[in-house]
Amino acid sequence: WEGDGTPETNAATTGMVIMTFLSTGFNSNGGKWCIVINKSILWLIKNQKTDGSFAQNNFVNGICTMALTEATGMGCKTEGLSNAANIAVDYILKQQNPSCGFWYYGPKGNGKPSEFDDMAVTTWCMMGLKSAWLAGIKEAKIKKAFKLCGKLLDITPNTKDNAIETKGESWYRASGVKGSGAAGGSCQAMA
Repeated sequence: WEGDGTPETNAATTGMVIMTFLSTGFNSNGGKWCIVINKSILWLIKNQKTDGSFAQNNFVNGICTMALTEATGMGCKTEGLSNAANIAVDYILKQQNPSCGFWYYGPKGNGKPSEFDDMAVTTWCMMGLKSAWLAGIKEAKIKKAFKLCGKLLDITPNTKDNAIETKGESWYRASGVKGSGAAGGSCQAMA
């Protein structure tokens, strides 16, 4: 989708559109929307940087990675898709903070939970990695990233991630806010 947005919003929107079609069972191999899906996947591939990213913003990179890995997992045969999905996953894996979360412009931080562990960005990156895992892409590396992220949620103050009493409440920390996030915040459903 190339609207009036920025290159980042165009990439994220294209990724979302691809996932919308894929989630309804359509793919690029045939059927009613195959041309639209194929053109959208090709647009993402064409706009992917050589390092595997789509933008400086990992929020966008997570969305685009999920779109490509979902397409791969659904058996789309778009030319260049497998390579694009693999290098997108490599890029996301390299973006994980020392504290094991993800930041918009990461990796960042000193290894301790901080404001650089943003749950919205972390969730999109982890969802992209989960789709890759299900598609059989870099499973061992992704399992390690998931374990590390789980440890972050377990040790971050007020996440209440694994407490029986809270049944998986999660956290959200807005960009630039110091201190711990509020349990059960606006990104609870994402985690």
